[in-house]
Amino acid sequence: VSFLQGKKEQLWYSAFVKKNLFPSFLILPIVAICLSACTVADLFGVKSSDPSSISIETNYSEDFDAKGIGYYQAKGDKSITPFTYRDVNYSCGMDNIPSSGESKLLCVPVEFTDYPFVGGSKSAYSSKEQLMSDLNIAFNGEPEDTGYWESVSSFYSKSSYGKLSFTVDILDIYQTNETISEFYQADINCRDEDGNRIDAGHVVETLNAVVESIRAEKGDSFLQQYDSDQDGWIDGIIMIYSCPDFRSDLSGVGKIDRSGNTFWAYAYWAAAEYGDIEVPIGNLFFWASHSFLHEAVKKPKVDCHTFIHEFGHMLGLDDYYPNGTNWNAAGGLMMMDENILDHDMFSKTALGWTEPFIVTGKKNVTLTINPSQNNGDCIILPAGKCWNQTAFSEYLILDLYTPYGLNEKDSLVPYSNRSAGYTQAGIRIYHVDARLVSYTPPSTWTYYLKDHLTNPKHISYVVAASNCYKDSSRCDDSFSLLAMVDAANEKNFRRGAMADNDSLFQTGDTFTFQKYRSYFPNGDKWNDGSSSSVSITFDSVSATSATISFSF
Repeated sequence: VSFLQGKKEQLWYSAFVKKNLFPSFLILPIVAICLSACTVADLFGVKSSDPSSISIETNYSEDFDAKGIGYYQAKGDKSITPFTYRDVNYSCGMDNIPSSGESKLLCVPVEFTDYPFVGGSKSAYSSKEQLMSDLNIAFNGEPEDTGYWESVSSFYSKSSYGKLSFTVDILDIYQTNETISEFYQADINCRDEDGNRIDAGHVVETLNAVVESIRAEKGDSFLQQYDSDQDGWIDGIIMIYSCPDFRSDLSGVGKIDRSGNTFWAYAYWAAAEYGDIEVPIGNLFFWASHSFLHEAVKKPKVDCHTFIHEFGHMLGLDDYYPNGTNWNAAGGLMMMDENILDHDMFSKTALGWTEPFIVTGKKNVTLTINPSQNNGDCIILPAGKCWNQTAFSEYLILDLYTPYGLNEKDSLVPYSNRSAGYTQAGIRIYHVDARLVSYTPPSTWTYYLKDHLTNPKHISYVVAASNCYKDSSRCDDSFSLLAMVDAANEKNFRRGAMADNDSLFQTGDTFTFQKYRSYFPNGDKWNDGSSSSVSITFDSVSATSATISFSF
């Protein structure tokens, strides 16, 4: 089975994502290709530059604005989510948890011999019951159960506006029978046939051993209930290990794993083959220390910030923080950036949780929206040449931020060395470039702007732009997936500036591309090269509603 192993990302804050990809069109019966530290494009020598050509097929028509009023709402047969991140990532062998409906997942505590969860001098818990209670609260509890903020499930129930619910079943402790030093050495020394290090290799071996131990004890029928889409892959497994993360124990774990190569938090796609419906195997998982549960609070309280971020990866979301650069394009203040606050509105739209208003540019229009915390209200202004009626396009997305709901905790009290969230209401404007590229053999990347994914089992689709992984982006590296427009027109996000209250647009402010050209790679043009004459006026902005006018 041919597969591609994703590059290892540098550390940032408390979480990152590793990817092991195997596009289905590369599955060959004879030759096995194992590459570490590469992306799908690296395999075929494709440079990080503009795709070779653009394919455009949209489902836009005047019927979407039948009354000629200059906008429509993307819902029902006008839905902006004919496909989501899950569909895009699946084409690369990256299974994701469905972003709507109900799911059942597994959580397994993983124990090292010199760091038992209970009963040793380095133990984090006084009893097994306390460990199991903490994990159950972290993933399944009510907000008040945490004594601090939200559980993972309560966060996502609110963030998705009730569209996503899940239960995480906590299984018994899995014994590695290894010390942390032995485990670390096995991880960094895990090699393929050519001697190349296999990223997360021993963690994946442990995942497979965990699954087989469950199978031996409970049988295949037990595991089948955790494969809701019946693709042969268990939907998601969470492994919580018994030693502290390297950063919180510099004198112990940190001496063994100085760079956080193993004892950190990350999501990973492990499978090198398709699963069997009758005999499900592991693929998607996240790996994190129990110490993240008490990063900001002490027992018996529970802190789920890092677990919430990692769960975002399990839904398919990318990281929005900078990696190896100071370019803080998204401004920092969101869950997939600094691990704080609620998810941003692009992420929610790409996961199918919103019903945006789409401004067509055919006529001047004035719209009034509620705070996005309430019901997901947001407005999209598409770019001129690439609108395909999906979240995977280029556009501006506007929403009314308020420091309430999931935003309140991290706005009132800065979380664990992060910046505080916005403490006032205001309009956020993000420039989204989520255009897809498709790969077809032998070596052609093409911008793919259709409103559906054609034959995803034989064509791989990838979001071209990135905030975090510029060296493997499939477009001009000046393009970012998610870039904030600073209302004050002062923040130099390229030099690491963070967003703050002044970044929010208020009553009387105006936006034009010419005025805010420094926040766009092509100056006063979209990334797709088109121009816009739009003038956006913020007629009134308050904590309860905002009225915004678009003139063309």
